[in-house]
Amino acid sequence: MAIRGCSYCSLSAFRPYIFLHVLVLSLHFPSHRVEAQDLSRTPDPAQSRPSQSVQGVERLATFVPPRMEDEDMGRYAEWLRLSDEQQALLSALCESYVQAWTRTTTQLMPRLISLAEQAAAANPVTPDNLSLHVDFSATHVDVRKQFLALDEAMFTSLTSALNDTQAVALNRVRLDRRRTASVLLGSMIPSAEVDLTRFLRPYQMDIDPMHAVRLDKLLQEYEAEVSPLMEELCEECIHRTRLISKNEVKQRFGSDGLPLDPSTPAARAQFDAGRKARLNIIKAGGHLQLRIAELNATSLPGLIECHVVSIQGNIRQAFDEKTLPAVYPDPLDPTDLFGRIRETAAANPEAIESLDGLRIVHQQGYASVSTKMVEAFRDWRKSMALTQSALPQKFQSYRKSMREWRDGRWLLNKALIDDAVVLLDSSAKEQTATLVEAYRQKHDALKSRAARDSYPGP
Repeated sequence: MAIRGCSYCSLSAFRPYIFLHVLVLSLHFPSHRVEAQDLSRTPDPAQSRPSQSVQGVERLATFVPPRMEDEDMGRYAEWLRLSDEQQALLSALCESYVQAWTRTTTQLMPRLISLAEQAAAANPVTPDNLSLHVDFSATHVDVRKQFLALDEAMFTSLTSALNDTQAVALNRVRLDRRRTASVLLGSMIPSAEVDLTRFLRPYQMDIDPMHAVRLDKLLQEYEAEVSPLMEELCEECIHRTRLISKNEVKQRFGSDGLPLDPSTPAARAQFDAGRKARLNIIKAGGHLQLRIAELNATSLPGLIECHVVSIQGNIRQAFDEKTLPAVYPDPLDPTDLFGRIRETAAANPEAIESLDGLRIVHQQGYASVSTKMVEAFRDWRKSMALTQSALPQKFQSYRKSMREWRDGRWLLNKALIDDAVVLLDSSAKEQTATLVEAYRQKHDALKSRAARDSYPGP
């Protein structure tokens, strides 16, 4: 259902404000920090400033809630089972919400962006510029609260028109908005950014009524648990900037505002205390990421079972690709090409039997290597989520293993195709020759680029 007044068209001029330059966050928490000694050292601010292009702005984190859109309102109307009269009220409330959101954006966002830029320029943090960082964090919190108040005002106005059953359903609407308003970007654990309710929505076609009821029940239980965690993680990210800034000054400067002499025992003790304090600050967000990821991992299997059997594997694959980016997708996955090869050999039972044997051996080896990659990726990201730093040798060991496993999977894939082609008769080989040659060329090109790429990234 499209709700009049909620289209995006009139707000294009405000898009740059939605992608706020949270530069201070990127300074304190680079996504791939690998260093051996100084855990509180910040990088050169010139290297951390954003590109002036729209693309450069959009990839920076923002914790200001995005505006509710048509899709959100349509889903809320469905959950609430609104009558025509109630839908008309929601449409009117939505128009008022859009107007208020536009005014708030115009009034608040320019100052917040300006403070973010000033704080980023004032790096590293010192007693003289600490107030800029604290002011930015406090303003960020206040701006977020004012945007959230717009949501609540609309929901409160709607409440008076709802019956008792709809009023209960409104709790689910509020939970949904708490998740969409809790922007989570740059988490070291990708699964912590996944809202399973939204992730599963494209797959909910052709579900029979019994499974649809069970799915809805499981989703509501999941939403009740994950919504406060996502909200807490979002707010923790904002407060973390202020806490880290204050700790950095306390760690490096004396009560007189002068830098400490690092050669003195007192300075070293103060630095060590500051390093431990910084680690505790970071751990808070890391543990929240882990809790969300664990909830997603335990909830997903039961949710998948409520879907049509024929797409359950696709759902798991899509989730793995979203949450294990260093492992999936495999650009040289031979599944489709092998299937085509097998089709061309359908008239030869002996060839089919041999091909199936090859595939089983390949799957076993492939699964073994992939499992190692998954475990290493998760362990590495967990460590980074809890510390935001690592010894260079630890990173190099992780990188070396992941690259070897990636290349090993590619060799397994190519060997499967090469061995499969040998089993084909001349006619089948001719039918698949173009596809096989394209696959081999792709393998060679990827292997060449892999020798100098940055895989697996941070």
